[in-house]
Amino acid sequence: ECRLSMEEVRTCGGRLKSASMSPSSILIQSPSLELTIQLPKVNEPLLCDLDYVSLFSLLDPIAVIQTLSAIVGEAKLIFVADSYSTVTNAISVFLSLLYPMEWPHVLIPVLPRNLLSIFEAPVPYLVGVSRIEYEQNPATLLDVEDLLIVDLDNNKLEQIRPRHLFLPPRTAVRLFRAIKQFANYYETTHPDAEPQTENSV
Repeated sequence: ECRLSMEEVRTCGGRLKSASMSPSSILIQSPSLELTIQLPKVNEPLLCDLDYVSLFSLLDPIAVIQTLSAIVGEAKLIFVADSYSTVTNAISVFLSLLYPMEWPHVLIPVLPRNLLSIFEAPVPYLVGVSRIEYEQNPATLLDVEDLLIVDLDNNKLEQIRPRHLFLPPRTAVRLFRAIKQFANYYETTHPDAEPQTENSV
């Protein structure tokens, strides 16, 4: 780990000699400093400070796979929970699971009340709303095509006028095997949960 003061950064920037980039690193050189920044490998996820346990405590592995499938399929998704922090963390975790891909469409982790009309937008989106605001506007969602509503507090997915939103079977099974190690988080917080099987994917 390399820590630089702001003064060192300004000094280096003012006398920058060269900068070069390779597939695995960025090299910055000045008369008094040589700094190498290692880039993550494409097949390795970024290390980030996100609460993955919280998400897997709320959604069972199959719900996680179906939600991720909808995101990859560029659907419209609304995340609903009592707490804004629950919503924003869930969206952040799902976006990190996309790595090395990125979500290129509308992203509003906390949707202001005056923008609820975005539900009717004809483009893919990821938005988060509180349960109170969601329950006050259910009628606006009835005619929205290709919409997945993710109820984080109740481990419930609701599709409105859906298209095909699921991953190919082999991909879904491989993903299920990769994340089923986290199933115990959900089963601990939901003791009445039914056992998850690959055939359920």
